Amino acid sequence: MRDWAFVADMSRDGAITISDVWLWVKWVFFYPGDVLVYLFMSETPRISQFLELSRFSYGSNGSGVISAFAWLILLGAVLNMSGGIPSAPTPEPEPKDPKHFLLREQPWWVALPTIALLLGVLAWLVT
Repeated sequence: MRDWAFVADMSRDGAITISDVWLWVKWVFFYPGDVLVYLFMSETPRISQFLELSRFSYGSNGSGVISAFAWLILLGAVLNMSGGIPSAPTPEPEPKDPKHFLLREQPWWVALPTIALLLGVLAWLVT
């Protein structure tokens, strides 16, 4: 079951400890995917039945993948609005060699598949 309201003592052991910090991270990370699961279950019961969504789907691998993409889109939007990640100025530009693919010379969205894969692995490890 999903707790929609933030509670500092996520482990419900009566004290706020370091183990609660990891539960806070999981609570924030899975929020976008869990909202989508909730919307499917409440608004489209036939689709949620077909997708086998239930209250046990909160915090699942599917919710984690959806959340990872949502956080990637948010990160991309923030980077796009801020002008991207600033790079250190180089004294002279390096010669362009067509045989080498340099990620720093590519748009930010080129790294999205790698980031999505890493976040998917993180979501799998979290669950």
